[in-house]
Amino acid sequence: MLLTLPKSDRQAVAFGALAMLLLPALALIPNEILIGGLGDYLPIHSFLEMFAVVVCALVAVIGWSPIHTERAAHMVVLSCGFLAVGLIDFAHLLSFAGMPDFVTPSGVEKAIDFWLAARVAGAVTLLIVAVASVGWRASHAMRVVALGLAMGYTALVYVVVLGFQDLLPGTFVPGTGLTPFKIGAEYSVMGVHLLSALIVWRWSENRAVFRRPLLLAALLTLTASEMAFTLYTAPHDLFNLIGHVYKVIGFYLIYRLVFVDAVRLPYLRQLTTGKRIAELNRSLEERMVELRREREHALEASKAKSEFLANMSHELRTPLNAILGYSEIMHLQMFGELPARYQEYSEDIFRAAGHLRAVIDDILDMSRIEAGKHKLALEQGDLATIVRDCVRLVEGRARDKRLTLEATIAPDVPVTMIDSRAVAQVLLNLLSNAIKFTPPDGHIHVHAFMDGERWIAVSVRDTGIGIAPENLEHAFEPFWQAEHAYSRQHEGAGLGLSISKKLIELHGGRIGIESQPGQGTTVTFRLPISHAIKAA
Repeated sequence: MLLTLPKSDRQAVAFGALAMLLLPALALIPNEILIGGLGDYLPIHSFLEMFAVVVCALVAVIGWSPIHTERAAHMVVLSCGFLAVGLIDFAHLLSFAGMPDFVTPSGVEKAIDFWLAARVAGAVTLLIVAVASVGWRASHAMRVVALGLAMGYTALVYVVVLGFQDLLPGTFVPGTGLTPFKIGAEYSVMGVHLLSALIVWRWSENRAVFRRPLLLAALLTLTASEMAFTLYTAPHDLFNLIGHVYKVIGFYLIYRLVFVDAVRLPYLRQLTTGKRIAELNRSLEERMVELRREREHALEASKAKSEFLANMSHELRTPLNAILGYSEIMHLQMFGELPARYQEYSEDIFRAAGHLRAVIDDILDMSRIEAGKHKLALEQGDLATIVRDCVRLVEGRARDKRLTLEATIAPDVPVTMIDSRAVAQVLLNLLSNAIKFTPPDGHIHVHAFMDGERWIAVSVRDTGIGIAPENLEHAFEPFWQAEHAYSRQHEGAGLGLSISKKLIELHGGRIGIESQPGQGTTVTFRLPISHAIKAA
């Protein structure tokens, strides 16, 4: 168990319990079997203490690194605390009985004083780590304070032990063993370690700032170490040796804890993140394939819909032409005079059939555009002439509604490459909507002008009912009509603006709409100038 790092809380507890259970067994072993005397023990002690000092230095260096984010402050506390522990333990090593004089004569009392100061520093450091909050961040000020406290405590210990040792309580009586003060101090350190272990044991998964089993095992092993240091009667007996061994094991566990969290875990996290990104990329690629497939299906469905509408429209046109023809003959009374009632019926039939043909023509245009079969017949077109002709075609309808219809054409509007029929269809759609939705005595203004050097613009502005702001984004959608009492009085399939938008976009142009309810609407389309010829 002691040769295997604990991977769970239960293994950590068993690790510490086993260390404790070994202590009574050591009491049965004669001291002379493992350690002959102080001269034989001194190299062992020096090696164990030097190992512990090196581990403290590694913990200090790794913990001070600024690469930590989630547990930055905890790392700084460990770094500064173990820096102090390492410096004081180094003084303990130099002060041990049998070592050359270190400032003052070396001896058991001096070594124990440094030992207890180092144990207090380590216990307090680990307690702070155990109780500190998860989100504790290491600011520059916090780093300075932590390092200052650690160095201040270390300096104070050096000054007191080296300069005022006579003022300190006795810790060891040759031939008798440890004093009550020494034993009480060790039990106090044990109590702090056990308190820290209990707090770490109660950490939740979200609360754990370090790998809990390693920290728990380290605290319990250090507790066993302190227990051993309450039992020895000579500075070179087995309990002193096993206490140092346990301390080295506890420090090594803390080193592993810091090293794994500071170096290995970020690498593993990056590796895991890389794998997760690769999985996300694969999922994204699969989703892209699905989206492409769905897009193809949608295009096929749209094409099928357009072909269906086109076929149905053609099928409807044949009987519709017959209805239009015969109703027109009846309306004109070409084969004799009709009774007044039948004359009225024939007019209704002719007007309804004409509206139905207009709707079918719009559906055919829309289906051809969506199916990609609508080709522009580009030619040198005079937009000024198109505007005048379209205004002339609708001015009778405007006059019947008592609407004022005006057209303004800028003199610099050029002749350019356009499909004159398509542009005329767009302008007639806009004029028809303006007339349809403008109450009597309203005003309609058509303006053709240059918009910069690259665009020709035509706007149709009316003083009609307008469109609510929340409905503007739907204005160019096929079959959309405003749910307005006035608008529902008028016939129409709601395809005019949608067809107009697509025809303008086929030219490489753009169309926009501005409107306010009760104030009117302005629709403006812009066409790019291509091989323009200035009008004379």
